[in-house]
Amino acid sequence: MDTPNLWRSRPVFITSTFRDMHAERDWLHRHVFPELEERLRDRFHHLETIDLRWGVDSASAEQEQSREHVVLTVCFDEIRRSRPFLIGLLGDRYGWTPPPGRLAMAAQEAGLTGDVSGKSVTELEIIHGVLGNPDQERRSWFYLRDPLPYDSMPPEVAARFSDAYSGSPDASDSARKLSVLKERLRRELPERVRPYAPRWNAAEHKVEGLEAWGQQVLSDLWSDLEAETATYLREAPRTWQAQDRWALEEFIEGRVRGFVGREDITKDLVAFATSPAIEGAEWGHCITAEAGGGKSSLFGHLYRSLTEQGVFVLAHAAGISVRSTQVDWMLRRWVGELAEELGQSDPLDEHASPDDVDAAFSRLMHQASARRRIVVLLDALNQFEPTTRGMHLTWVPRLWPANARLIATSIPGTQSDALRLRPGATIGALAAIDEGEAAGIVQRICDRYHRTLNPDVTRALLAKQRGDDVPAFGNPLWIELAAEQLNLLGGVAFERVDEAPGEEGVRRLLLAQVAAMPGAIAELYGWLLDEAEQRVGREWTGAFVSAIGVSRSGWRESDLRELMPRLSGELWDDLRFAAVRRAFRSHVVQRGAQSQWDFAHAQMREAITHRLTVAGAGVAAVHEAVADYVLGLPADDALHSSESMYHLMRGASLGRAAEYYGSERSPGEVQGATRVLAQQVLGGASSN
Repeated sequence: MDTPNLWRSRPVFITSTFRDMHAERDWLHRHVFPELEERLRDRFHHLETIDLRWGVDSASAEQEQSREHVVLTVCFDEIRRSRPFLIGLLGDRYGWTPPPGRLAMAAQEAGLTGDVSGKSVTELEIIHGVLGNPDQERRSWFYLRDPLPYDSMPPEVAARFSDAYSGSPDASDSARKLSVLKERLRRELPERVRPYAPRWNAAEHKVEGLEAWGQQVLSDLWSDLEAETATYLREAPRTWQAQDRWALEEFIEGRVRGFVGREDITKDLVAFATSPAIEGAEWGHCITAEAGGGKSSLFGHLYRSLTEQGVFVLAHAAGISVRSTQVDWMLRRWVGELAEELGQSDPLDEHASPDDVDAAFSRLMHQASARRRIVVLLDALNQFEPTTRGMHLTWVPRLWPANARLIATSIPGTQSDALRLRPGATIGALAAIDEGEAAGIVQRICDRYHRTLNPDVTRALLAKQRGDDVPAFGNPLWIELAAEQLNLLGGVAFERVDEAPGEEGVRRLLLAQVAAMPGAIAELYGWLLDEAEQRVGREWTGAFVSAIGVSRSGWRESDLRELMPRLSGELWDDLRFAAVRRAFRSHVVQRGAQSQWDFAHAQMREAITHRLTVAGAGVAAVHEAVADYVLGLPADDALHSSESMYHLMRGASLGRAAEYYGSERSPGEVQGATRVLAQQVLGGASSN
């Protein structure tokens, strides 16, 4: 059985002046970094970007001297921690130069040697982070922007982009220092310094035309990252069992990265999972909570905790792919894992009946648990197929092994009740997180971006309420989404913020963002969608989220190439496809046996379908368009067999579904259509 890899992080620090480089920083965050994140995922690495446009909180510093010291110390510390990758952006501004005394104190604390007086923070970041360090020099890149058309700009705009037009008495000295710094970089790092020439938008007073530059940065950074992560590149899974295990591991990593809180219930569940094997003792427990209540994160945390203790864990998360919702596939994988643990060959062939699968699972569970503790760990019982096995858990052995435990999560309903009715199994509600745990989640998200949130902003987040006057943070997914959005603020929001980090302007900006945020998950997802539409385009964004929203487990890129033009009326464009999926960052993931793009959380799918309904766009019409597409796929395509009947039944006319089912079909088509039909009948054709 495959052993899950440990995930690692690769931090990248961005150093530049502040007010004149918003366009470049935003391009990196919206286009370059998301693509690097996608590439690194196959190497079990996260990309951690450090952009200190905000996040150096000095609210506790009562005097100006203390505030500046905090800012400088944090900047220098972050560079030391961020090695070995750094991006330097230089235009025609030298940057903030702190008073000599405070600068010397911070530089001494950071271990900088030599004369630092009169130098800007940007230059010191470059000196401290790169120059004079051979290892760092070969992992850093500098991009020097060609002069913009300052003479044709309004004076106040030109002053924002060039010291020479600032009117400052130190302008000429700053320009000289900047020139010396650029020349030093060219001289000492000739292969790592690149000029670029963006386009100036005179009407909107902003830098544009960064596409070629962005591709250059991507190529440069990837050349370094690829070399340092090559040994972690995983081989493509060769069996469906391996595919499912990798998909599960990626799902768990996404849920537990930086997990905080839930200490009491974690302790109780680990104790239950490892409790003595006594005949007649409690063996099963189901944890219930609302959607977004933190069940999957707890599931992932338990999985990691138990495997670290040497417990043999049979884990499964329903709903992360079409196959994951089917009990038969889950049990077949577990039977293989149990057989491998016992040193036996897999007893099941492709023709094994459901009864044969259930019997093999029960038999091997008893054999394996006689050797060591077995824990069956299940996430989202409510997302299993609406069959007798899926809804009533008839696959669970009636005689449960004494040396085995079962822990499951579910939204309250038929599945959780079915487990509760079994002797030896209990059910318990997952309590909402408290204010301290919510604050911990906020800090964990900010830590990922190497930032500290102003206490006033944290308090404002925790004070947000849903429409029913319940604290919004009680739902962990909401607080995660909200904190993530604050950390992804772009340059437009910062245009009126002064250059020095930690200023009052940043605090007010963040407080305004929090005040504008909806207090419910569905509305917050709608907020994200509005931003994506403004950035990428309404029709293109709508086609992307609609196609995924009506799917069961997302689509392959080849599918979206056909579906999005049909739904949007616009031609396919690789760059726009990359832009729209990256506009949602961590909310859209690639997973499953066929690398399908899907929503990271089921709540986003619900929010999208609700939005389509409210807008009058017609969910059924989207299903019709999707049905036309999957019907046109080759008969041997897995999605043709599994999805045609599903979308026909949810389209505008059930007659098409009846005609399809009554026509002459291949065995695969019949099997797929019958499975969907059975699920719709059992689960209610009007659901979803």
